[in-house]
Amino acid sequence: MLVAPLFEEITERDVYLPEGKWIDYQTGKVYEEGWHTIEAGEIPIVVLIKDGTVIPHIKLAQSTQAMDWSKLDLKVYAAEGTNTATGKVYLPEGDQVETITVNREGNSFKVSGNPLSGQTTFKITLQR
Repeated sequence: MLVAPLFEEITERDVYLPEGKWIDYQTGKVYEEGWHTIEAGEIPIVVLIKDGTVIPHIKLAQSTQAMDWSKLDLKVYAAEGTNTATGKVYLPEGDQVETITVNREGNSFKVSGNPLSGQTTFKITLQR
């Protein structure tokens, strides 16, 4: 994840992206490495996710104690042609960080070898 804050009253900024493809967290636009002028989205910040990344999300709760860890949303950031993506998940009752891998099946992604089977279920969304 690459975050480029806006320090002034501006709506865009120049950002240098390292090697690879990067996907705008707010708009889904894909960028290649190099310099780009990127507009902030609804949230006034530039956030980019490396191609092939899975970011787990959990439903909003009033407190961390009220979070339902049995249902996680996996947001997959994968540009056209990317067939595998990975992310990390640590459950509060767990004893280690687990790697979650998803593979492309047609126009969607499926979890392969779920190390958290029986502890949580996943809803997978391809972010564009």
